[in-house]
Amino acid sequence: MKVSLLQMEDTVLEKLAKSKGDILSDHELLSSLTEMKASAEKISKNLTESVGLQASLEAERNTYLPLAETGANLYFVIQDLLKMNNMYRFSLGCFTELFQKALQTGDKSTGNTEQRVEGLKHSLLVLVYHYVSQSLYKKDRTMFALHLAHGMKPEMFHNQAPAGVKRNLIRTYEGWNREMNGRLGSSVLRARSLAALAWFNAVVQERRSYIPQGWTKYYEFSSADQRCGVDILDRVLTEAQRGRRGVKWEFIHELYLNAVYGGRVESSYDLQVMASYLQDY
Repeated sequence: MKVSLLQMEDTVLEKLAKSKGDILSDHELLSSLTEMKASAEKISKNLTESVGLQASLEAERNTYLPLAETGANLYFVIQDLLKMNNMYRFSLGCFTELFQKALQTGDKSTGNTEQRVEGLKHSLLVLVYHYVSQSLYKKDRTMFALHLAHGMKPEMFHNQAPAGVKRNLIRTYEGWNREMNGRLGSSVLRARSLAALAWFNAVVQERRSYIPQGWTKYYEFSSADQRCGVDILDRVLTEAQRGRRGVKWEFIHELYLNAVYGGRVESSYDLQVMASYLQDY
């Protein structure tokens, strides 16, 4: 349309240059100019509408961009499973089918686009988790679930943590590979909850290396605290699943703060620090 406007301008200039005598008495030229003006106004209006439509489409595309980013992250997560076992191969075509299935099964009842995108992201995460988990050895399912819950590659998952926290996480994962697969089951919520507990446990232990800045004194946090934390998560999540009720996160936080981990803490300042971490994780 911009090209058409430029061509019309050239035509007008050419006719004006070739006109002879009084322009106002050249009826043919005036008629052509009137037609060109009307055409130019129409083209200009269409051009404005086109720009508005393009902006609207761009805004709509940006709204769905988080879904595309989630899909890309999940795809690279499952591709990295090859580093765990050479048999864990999942093609792009396979992942595309899961993505399309998520689009078809997602909740379409809401008119809010952002809510729909969040629902589609959740559907995709659940589909990928169930599909891939069924193809893995039991000993590898916990590690995959933890990486998937955070939506990032395994090496990113580890490299973003300080060295001490990373070592604590690795010890936790190795222990869970042997003991926790049965409890993990097929729930994405359980995977996310266990991942959060793993980070919390790793940070709580690592702060002991920076006394008195980390904790005001050395506390004997142990693997028993973590096992107790897992037991609490397991029972509360199972209860929520059976009763189809919300998870009692405040109840979990209170038990961790006042009994499990916080039961070893003597300083009110340290308890405040621990409470802030519980809110984060």
